[in-house]
Amino acid sequence: MQRLHKLGLPILLAVVAAVVIQVVWWQVGQTLLQQQVTVLLQQLTVPVGAGDLWLHQPESMALQLTAAPSSLPHDAIAVLWNQRLVWTDLGLLSPLPHWPLLVLHSFILVAFWQWTRQASRLQHTADQQQRLQTHVRALLDFANLPASEQTSSIEQLSLLQKHLLHQQRRDEEIRRLVRVQGLLDQDLAIGNRIYFESKLQHYLTDSAESESGALFLIQLSHPESEVQSSQLVQRLSGCAELIGQLTTVYPLSVIARVAENDLTLLIPGLD
Repeated sequence: MQRLHKLGLPILLAVVAAVVIQVVWWQVGQTLLQQQVTVLLQQLTVPVGAGDLWLHQPESMALQLTAAPSSLPHDAIAVLWNQRLVWTDLGLLSPLPHWPLLVLHSFILVAFWQWTRQASRLQHTADQQQRLQTHVRALLDFANLPASEQTSSIEQLSLLQKHLLHQQRRDEEIRRLVRVQGLLDQDLAIGNRIYFESKLQHYLTDSAESESGALFLIQLSHPESEVQSSQLVQRLSGCAELIGQLTTVYPLSVIARVAENDLTLLIPGLD
């Protein structure tokens, strides 16, 4: 129903244009016929009187202009000439051809079809834009992003893009931290057993690495029978720091905690 309502105006315009063309064409045709009748009447003597006239040419006879009979051929054409109606045999005249009128009407139909097609495309685009704006607004609301009604769709998409990029960076940072935290000893902030095993496996299997190296297992013992957890961490941290200072000349050295009281030192390339 809404589509028919929107097509009302173009349909009305098309009908008006067709009617106007039809009327103008009829007037031009009447003028042409009147001119032709005038030329023919100039060759004849017009009967005196005020009645209708009949212009015809009987077979094998000259052109005649007589009073109009009571019954006229169905194809006779009436033309007003000097306030008198002159009925003329159609065979004596050359009326306007119909094909230009058909071309004009066809042009109107094609123009109307193109207009409705373009209007349909514009309406479809507007509907798509409205749906897109609704979805964008829903995404902004879901992400708790402030956006006023005056904010354009491009600005809303830009705001949403910035938010997604921020979330992407945040997720990548979280994944990196999870990955790093999984390889670190939380107490000493050095590599754990998993980190050490991955490094050892790398240096043992990668042909691009040096074929020589050294591996030290350092076990920390305590004079006390019982050691508090804080003291254990402090002593292990001190040992790890000392080992790190002693191995600064070996930039590829790896220090890790492989057990509660055990540290390991891996020095690749050491002969």
